[in-house]
Amino acid sequence: FLREHLKHAGNGLDSAIKRLNELCLQECNAASAGMKPDVKAGV
Repeated sequence: FLREHLKHAGNGLDSAIKRLNELCLQECNAASAGMKPDVKAGV
């Protein structure tokens, strides 16, 4: 039971970290796009 509970908690942490990473990437892309308009976001 505890192992399953930990697995669910780990999945929640993984998705939260992925979401944070995506937000950070979006902010970095927006910042670099603001500094270098010729650089396309997502590259």
